[in-house]
Amino acid sequence: MVVSAEPGYILFEQTGSIARITLNRPEKLNAINYEVGLQLWQALARCEDDPSIRAIILAGAGRAFCAGDELGREHAPDEEEYLRRRGRIKHYVSGPRRWTSTVRLMRGLSQPIVARLQGYVYGAGYEGWGQSPDAAYWHQGSAVAEADNLEDLAEGVAAFKAKRPPRFTGR
Repeated sequence: MVVSAEPGYILFEQTGSIARITLNRPEKLNAINYEVGLQLWQALARCEDDPSIRAIILAGAGRAFCAGDELGREHAPDEEEYLRRRGRIKHYVSGPRRWTSTVRLMRGLSQPIVARLQGYVYGAGYEGWGQSPDAAYWHQGSAVAEADNLEDLAEGVAAFKAKRPPRFTGR
C-alpha cells in the first residue's frame, strides 16, 4: 500500500492496482476550493501517468461526497489574476484547476473510475465529479441537487442548516 505523505484536502492511497482518491475536507462537506481542485487534478494526473493503476475509486470523507463549489471563499493569488484578466464567466468555466478541467481529465483516463457517493452531492460535486465516473454507487440517504433545480437546492440547504433530512419535490 502506498499513501501520500503530504497533508492536504485529497488523500491518495494505492493498494495493488487500485487507487483510492478521497476528498478530505469533511468540516466543509468536501466543498471545492482552489486547493481541492488542484490536489484532485494532481491525484488524477498521477493515475494517468502510472500504468500499475488499473482502477480508481473516488470518495468523500465524512458525511458528504461533495457539497459543490465553496461559496464566499477567498481566491488564491494566481486565481485572482486569472479572474481579473479573463472575467468571471471564463474563470468559472476554465480557470486554474476548475472542476471542468478535472472532469476533462477524468473522462480522458484509461482507468475506470468508481465514485462512492454518500450524503450531500451538490453542484459541481454532482454535475461534474458525481456523473463523470464510469460507475457510481449511491448510499441510502444521499441528497442530490443540480444547479438548475433551485427549489430542491434551497430545500437541501435549509435541511442541512436545520440538521434534518431534506424533503425534495423535484423542482
